Amino acid sequence: MDLHFSFLESCTELMQAVDLDGLDYDWEFPGWLQRASLAVLLRRTSAVLRNLNASRSEPVELSVALPGPFTFAIGFSVNVITRYCDFVNLMTYDLVLLNPLIPRAALHSPLYAQPSWIYAPFAVDFVVAFWLMLGLPRTMINLGIPTYGVAYALQNKCQTDLFSPIKGYSPMGANINYATICTVVGSEHRKARRDQTSGGPFVDDGNGTWISYDDEYSITQKVAFARSKGLGGIMIFSLNADDHLGDCGRQRFPLTRMAVRSWLNKTLPAATIAGN
Repeated sequence: MDLHFSFLESCTELMQAVDLDGLDYDWEFPGWLQRASLAVLLRRTSAVLRNLNASRSEPVELSVALPGPFTFAIGFSVNVITRYCDFVNLMTYDLVLLNPLIPRAALHSPLYAQPSWIYAPFAVDFVVAFWLMLGLPRTMINLGIPTYGVAYALQNKCQTDLFSPIKGYSPMGANINYATICTVVGSEHRKARRDQTSGGPFVDDGNGTWISYDDEYSITQKVAFARSKGLGGIMIFSLNADDHLGDCGRQRFPLTRMAVRSWLNKTLPAATIAGN
């Protein structure tokens, strides 16, 4: 009990000291036994922020990060979230990662279902529909958009299609920033491909590394989707994984800039799949 109050006291001191505009909880991920604990934490935080807002001209807000995969949703109560939070950040990325039982190269943040029934629930549109079905107000949802890629080591560097067999994550690691992805896409004889069913791009480096990622086109499609569903906004994860130095040959933070421009463009057409 005292730990909650000590934590919240330090949070309010920090928010006042540097003029922060809110507090976001990213608990990955409470199970059924922690469901009540999260509810208590959100209730107490909401009360503390309400008292803090009484002396502020601009209110601080409370948000929580929600999982993309439905398998992690059991620890979150929509009723509690809608009562105490101002909005949620929906983590619609890392939807498909390395699975030793199904070692295949798959897209980690596809807008629509990939062409395999196994991966059908692990797509942005399914995740949004799932949380809406549970009763989460659509205007509370910020759609998560990743700026990083997920890289795998292919079993055979000549087998580079979607769902090709993999050995594990790449020698460079699991997560690859966008600047690194640009060097692969821009290298000689390498060409990014796009799955026509799900809309997600992927590329291989010719030496056995296969990368699922988002580019400017796929981001505009996700923003258009968010608008078509009447969602409250978008969330970028994360700024440091974007091309923050401008190494891709254009401006700095190209993916983040594209997401913001697309969101502010209220005449953006509804999401479509490349080639359709």
